[in-house]
Amino acid sequence: MTSVYVFAYDETIQPIEMNGDPSAVRFAAAWRLWLVDDIGSVAPEASQVSGVDPFAGELTSFQVGDSTFATAVAADLSATDLLDVTDPEAIAVASTQPFIVTNAVGLR
Repeated sequence: MTSVYVFAYDETIQPIEMNGDPSAVRFAAAWRLWLVDDIGSVAPEASQVSGVDPFAGELTSFQVGDSTFATAVAADLSATDLLDVTDPEAIAVASTQPFIVTNAVGLR
């Protein structure tokens, strides 16, 4: 089975204004992490990843060896969480950086 992580905007947190500034949506702390399982099937299943707070900005994911990580910008834009998403049943914050990381290359 092939799975993929996606992030989706949650309008229940902050509604989108049709004539509003697109940056307001991009940087709103209203993005949530989802896991879509069995993406090759006719009817893939999606579920919101529990334990991950709504985040702002963009989500970047990458692999290191057999591990998969994602970055999520904190709701107040003060920090970036490095999430270990290798095991969908045990998502964990591996590290929190006191700055915004928009590119995995910034993590060392």
